[in-house]
Amino acid sequence: MPAGMLDISSLGVEDEERRAQEMSRRFTGVTDTNGRKIYTGNTVKMHYFFFNGSPSGNSVWVDETEIIGKVGKDWRGIYTKTKEGIKYHWKDYLRDPNEELEVL
Repeated sequence: MPAGMLDISSLGVEDEERRAQEMSRRFTGVTDTNGRKIYTGNTVKMHYFFFNGSPSGNSVWVDETEIIGKVGKDWRGIYTKTKEGIKYHWKDYLRDPNEELEVL
């Protein structure tokens, strides 16, 4: 075996599967409401609030939805992707203290 190469023939199938899973999951730098670290690939539940102002600027209305999906990361940042394929990016989400995020 060439120098610097790792001989994985002694590793069991479980070890290889665990290593592959760990390589595909990256820590997002965020913890959920229970203090658990959130990794890409985790399934999370979010209460997502949408704040919208009227064209005149006189009133603001709020809409809330619960989102369940897988955590991912792309060029825009960290997101939750629903089974329907809709991505909810976290950029502004984490700035609001009323938002809730939980690893399932």
